[in-house]
Amino acid sequence: MSASTGAPAFGARFEAVARRRARHVALAGEGRSLDYATLEATTRAIASRIERASGGREGFAALHFQRKTPCLQAMVAALRCGRAYVPLDPVDPDPRLRFVLRDCAPAVLVTERDAAERARALADGACPVIEIDGDEAPDPPHRLPRVDEAALAYVLYTSGSTGTPKGVTQTQRGILFSADAYAKRLSIHERDRLSHLWSTGFAASSLHFYGALLSGAALCVYDMRRDGMPGLRAWLEAERVNVVHTFPTVFRGLCAAMAPGERFAHLRAIDLAAEAVYASDFALFEAHLREDAIFVVQIGATESDVIAQRVYRHGDPLPARALLPVGTPPEGMTITIRRDDGSDAARGETGAIVVSGDGVSQGYFRRPDLDHQMLPEDAQRPGTRCYVGGDRGWIDEDGSLNFVGRAGSRIKLRGHTVDLAEVDAALAATPGVVRAAAIASSRAEGEEADRIVAYVSAAPGAFADAAALRTALASRLPPYMLPAAVVFLDTLPETATGKIDRQALVQRTARESTHAPVSAAPSSSSLEKLILARMRESLGEPAAGMDDDYFALGGDSIRAADLFERLARDTGTTLAAATLVEAPTARALARAFERARPRPVVPVRLAEGAGPPTLWCIPGLLGDPLWFRPLLFALDPGQRVDGLSLAALEATTIAAVAVHCVDAMLADQPDGPYLVVGYSAGGLIAVEVARELARRGHAVAFTGVIDTVAPGESSGYLDANIPFWRLPRRHMPVRARLVARTWLRRLLRGAIPRRDPGTTARGHALLDGLIGRFQPSVPALARASWRHAATPVDAEITVFRAANPPANPDPALGWGRYALRGVRAFDIAGNHLSLMEGGRSRVLAERLAEALRAAAPPGAIRNDGARPQPAPGAASNTRS
Repeated sequence: MSASTGAPAFGARFEAVARRRARHVALAGEGRSLDYATLEATTRAIASRIERASGGREGFAALHFQRKTPCLQAMVAALRCGRAYVPLDPVDPDPRLRFVLRDCAPAVLVTERDAAERARALADGACPVIEIDGDEAPDPPHRLPRVDEAALAYVLYTSGSTGTPKGVTQTQRGILFSADAYAKRLSIHERDRLSHLWSTGFAASSLHFYGALLSGAALCVYDMRRDGMPGLRAWLEAERVNVVHTFPTVFRGLCAAMAPGERFAHLRAIDLAAEAVYASDFALFEAHLREDAIFVVQIGATESDVIAQRVYRHGDPLPARALLPVGTPPEGMTITIRRDDGSDAARGETGAIVVSGDGVSQGYFRRPDLDHQMLPEDAQRPGTRCYVGGDRGWIDEDGSLNFVGRAGSRIKLRGHTVDLAEVDAALAATPGVVRAAAIASSRAEGEEADRIVAYVSAAPGAFADAAALRTALASRLPPYMLPAAVVFLDTLPETATGKIDRQALVQRTARESTHAPVSAAPSSSSLEKLILARMRESLGEPAAGMDDDYFALGGDSIRAADLFERLARDTGTTLAAATLVEAPTARALARAFERARPRPVVPVRLAEGAGPPTLWCIPGLLGDPLWFRPLLFALDPGQRVDGLSLAALEATTIAAVAVHCVDAMLADQPDGPYLVVGYSAGGLIAVEVARELARRGHAVAFTGVIDTVAPGESSGYLDANIPFWRLPRRHMPVRARLVARTWLRRLLRGAIPRRDPGTTARGHALLDGLIGRFQPSVPALARASWRHAATPVDAEITVFRAANPPANPDPALGWGRYALRGVRAFDIAGNHLSLMEGGRSRVLAERLAEALRAAAPPGAIRNDGARPQPAPGAASNTRS
C-alpha cells in the first residue's frame, strides 16, 4: 500500500465541512432529510457501535442494506473509525455474498432491521451483526481514532476471470482524489443538489456521494433499481436536483418523455458514464437543458473511479464521429496508449489504455497475481500503480481520449464490469451443462456490447428451455451477469487445438437471432396486447411472445425502467420496474397492472349460491348493486349472484363501461356461460356487456333489462297525472325516499359556499358545489346514457317492464329492433322504482328466475331446496 503523505484523511475533511454547513441538508430521500450536524452525530454514534461490536479486532465492516440512506451513513461511519467497508448488494445470490464474506473476513457486519435476518444467516456466526436505523443517538464521549489517508477505504467485489469475484481496494487518499476531481470538473458548490441513483456497490456512486459531502452540497437519494424511470422526472423536479450523474440510457428515457422544447427546470449539469455516449445524446442535452448547463462525458472503472472527463456546452462543435470523445484525465493522472508489443502508440493510433496516478487502486485484495497483471507498480511514480484493464482507445489531436472498446473477456454492462470467464465458470458448474461459452453481444452493428449470449451443449432432458437454465444460474450469478439469451447446440464449434471457437460464436451471434418465442399463445385482452407491444419495442424483439421472459430476451433494469415509464403513460398506473422480477412475461405483467390500478368496476357478492354460472347484476345511475338485494330471496335456490359496483367509474361511453364490467367479470368467472341483467341505465350496459363478451369469444346464456327503454325510444317513468309535490311519495318507495333525502341533505350541507369576510358569494358556486358532491359515476353514467346509440346485438333480450305507469307503450320497450334473436317481455306491477322493493320485487324475482331457468344450460343452476345465502356483510333492504 502507498505511504502516508500527512494530508488529512476523510474524517477530518468531513468534520470541517459538517461544522461549516451544520444546519444545511446533507442527505435527503427515502422519507428523511439529514443536515450535516445530524449526519456527523449519527455517523459518530454508528462508528462507536462498530468499534464496540468488533471488540478491538482488526478487519473490515461489511454492509448489508436494502435502503440507501442508512447504508451511506454506515459508509461514512466506517471511514471515520478507520475501517474499510465492503458493500454487499442485496440483489446478489446468497452463494456469492457468502464467498465475499469468507474472502474478506469482516470484523463486523452492519445491517438494518429489514435485512437483519438474511445478514445473520450470511454471517453464520463468523462475525457480530449489528442493526442500525440511521437515527442513532449522538455519542460525544466516543473518541474517533486518527485515521491515515493511506488507510483502506473500501473493497468492492467485481466480476473475476477465475470464475469468482475479486476485491478491488481503494484508499482514503484515492476516494478524496476522485471526489475532488469530480467536484472540480463539474464545479460543485455548496448550493448544489446532486442525485444518487445507483447501488452503493458501484465505484462510480462514490464520486457524487463523496463529491457532494466534501463540497458541503446536498445529496438526494433515489433508488433507481426499486422505483425505476416512471417517477424519476417528478422526483428530480420535486427535490430540485440540479446535478445528475447517470447512464446515457436513463438520460435518453427522461428526454423521450418530454415534449419538444420542454426543458428541465433545475438541471445545470448532466454527467453521463458507464455506456457509450453519442452525438445524438448531446443533441438531447441542447434540446432539453438550459443554455448555461453543462454536458459531462466521463469514463472510469472500479480500479480507477475517474479515468477521463470532458465538459461540453451548448453550441460546442463536435467531431464528425458518432461516439463522443471522453476527454482528458484529471490533474495527477496520466493516460498512455500502448501497442501490443508494449511500446507507446502515436497520437491517433489505437492501442491499450493504461492509466496511472493518485486515483488508481492500490491493488486487489489478496490477489498478487492480478496485481502483477492488471495493477502493476508505476515505474515512473513509486508508491502508485498503473491500471491495465484491457480497454482500448486512441488520443485525438485535441488530447482527448476516444474509447474504442474492450479486449479479452471483460465487458461493461450498464455500469458493471463483467468478466465473461465468471459466467463461463457458472455455466460449467451448473448440473446438466456439458460445455458452454458466454459471448458479449450488441443489438446493432457497431454498438457497444449490451447483453450476454450463452451457447450451451447440455445433457439430454437437462433443461426444458432457456428459462430453466437461467433459473439455475440465478443461484450463482447476480442479475446483471445472467445471459440475456441462451442457444442450445448439440456441440460447440472448436479450434484446431480443441478449444471452443469463440470467434465462430461471435460471428454466429451477429448473423442469427438467438431467440425463438417460448409461446405463441394469443393475448385475450387489450392490456395484454399493449404490454406485449411495449415489451417488443423495449427489447427490439418483434418475435417476442405473450409468455416469453423479458429478461431471457435481453431485458435489463435500464430497459425495464424505460418500459415502465411508457406503460405508466399508456395505462395511468405506475408500478416499480422491480415488478418484472415476479411478473417477467407480458401476460403476468398484465395481471400485475390489473391488480395495482384502481378498479373502476368492483364485483360485490350478493348471494353465495352453489357456484357458476353467476347472475351478474348491473345497477343504474347510482351504481350501487345493493338495489338488487330484495330480489335474492325469491330466486332459485343455489343461484350465485354478483353485483357490479360502478361507484368509482368515470367512463364517457356505455361501451367503455361495458369493457370495464367484462374485465371485472372475467377476473372472477373466467369461463361461461354468462348471465347478465341490468336495471334502468344498467340495462343499456348489460346489452353492451353481452356484445363485449361475445366479441371476446364467451357464451352469453341470458341478457335481461329491468325497465330500460331502448335508445331512441320515448320514455316516461313518471305518471303525468300526479301533482309535482306528491311525486316522491307516490313514485318512490321508502328506501329510495330515504336515500334521496340523505343525498339532498349532504349536497346542501357541502355545496352552499360559506361567505368569507370581504368576498361575494356567486351564484355558480352553489351549482359547482352541488355537482361536486355527486360521486363521479352519477353524472358520467347519465351523460353516457343520454348519448348512447345502440346497434343490433346477436342475443335474445328479456325485458321486465314496470307497468304502473309503463315507461313506453311497447311491452318490449323498443328492444325488438336491436335483439337479433328476439325479445321476451314481462310486465311487473309497480313503477320504475317500486318494482325493486317489497312484494313487487318478489314478483320480479320470480319472473327473473323463470327466465333464467329457460335460458341456462341444463344442470347449470343447482336446485336442492336451499335458499341462496346472502354474502357475509350484505345487509337486507327488504321491508316486513
